[in-house]
Amino acid sequence: MILDGESIFKSFFQGKKEIPVLKGASLHLARGETLAIIGKSGSGKSTLLSLLSGVDRPNSGQLNFLGKNFTNLSENEISELRASKMGIIFQQFFLIPHLTALENIQLPLQINGKGSQLEEAQQWLEKVGLADRGNHFPDQLSGGEKQRVAIARALVHSPDLVLADEPSGSLDEKTGKEIMDLIFQLVSEKMKGIILVTHDKELAARCDRILNLENGVLLS
Repeated sequence: MILDGESIFKSFFQGKKEIPVLKGASLHLARGETLAIIGKSGSGKSTLLSLLSGVDRPNSGQLNFLGKNFTNLSENEISELRASKMGIIFQQFFLIPHLTALENIQLPLQINGKGSQLEEAQQWLEKVGLADRGNHFPDQLSGGEKQRVAIARALVHSPDLVLADEPSGSLDEKTGKEIMDLIFQLVSEKMKGIILVTHDKELAARCDRILNLENGVLLS
């Protein structure tokens, strides 16, 4: 089992008013499995991804990643686990502005001291169709190109878990399908796992399972 979450509760405060977002959400992800999470805007999907990545913590409930309980880990331990074992694809890209496309992709390999860093980064640049854009900085790239760099960066270190928030949202239909083929291929061939949040019903249908986040719980 890659990920195991039980009865996750999360709420926020607006002044003195408590706003419940997750009300006992549970999910499980096995090796080699793909899971889509769908739901209306504002239903808490991004909050859930923040909890699954360890960026935020639940108010209550249990979350185990690769057999480790997040509640028992320090912030540093979670950060190390996230950097080495997770690949996160954000809607906002979060590329480092003073690094080139190639250097952004190299970053996870450098942090983890893995592999022949330049060669692997160049290979992923080619896989996402940006072989000729490696020396360009983020502000010289289109939105779709930034998304492809962000996806390559998330996958380059072959993470056990890929968390993706609308991964093909900034891509045209043809490129989006090609990139998602890459992601699904990585999961299948190397027995990784992916949880993706999407409004795209066709993309969700490609996953092994679909869960709907509704009224703070996940329904199949």
